[in-house]
Amino acid sequence: MSHDRIFHTRFSALPGVLVFLIVGLAAASLAQTGESNDTSFSADEHPAANKPAAAAFNNLKGIALGMTADQVTEKLGKPDTSDQTGMLFTLPNDQTLQLSLDADKKVRMIAAVYSGKNAKGPEPAEVFGSGENVQPQADGRIYKLVRYPDAGYWIAYSRLNLESGPMTTITIQKIN
Repeated sequence: MSHDRIFHTRFSALPGVLVFLIVGLAAASLAQTGESNDTSFSADEHPAANKPAAAAFNNLKGIALGMTADQVTEKLGKPDTSDQTGMLFTLPNDQTLQLSLDADKKVRMIAAVYSGKNAKGPEPAEVFGSGENVQPQADGRIYKLVRYPDAGYWIAYSRLNLESGPMTTITIQKIN
């Protein structure tokens, strides 16, 4: 099953807005620039809000760019769906983790979706540090993308306020 089919199969019931956001993240990465960074922390650590502005995630749920598919399954167990190009995991508390693999079967993209009444996604300050000015739109929507060229990746953050509760998406992708 192709990477696109994995994504479509798992997320076909979600609003079209989600698909638009994730596809838009990749397109927006080509046009955005940001400060370089090599400081990192895990999404599981939820650092204090006074973390320096240069701080940024470099992994989600303990999965980092460059890990092998075998290392991922050691950490998270068997994926719900996988093939040569990607893996999909449904995690507790309404969280989903999608990974894209390169030709060497190493993680090149990590996308975490926190959606549903039990989902609690990280705040922008936890992802980018408190020094990054991330202001929600009038309707509560948030979107921010920062490139870290020295570290070799970019991070995109989006949050929508849906009737079923907030949906937060965080994507980390290797810069080619």
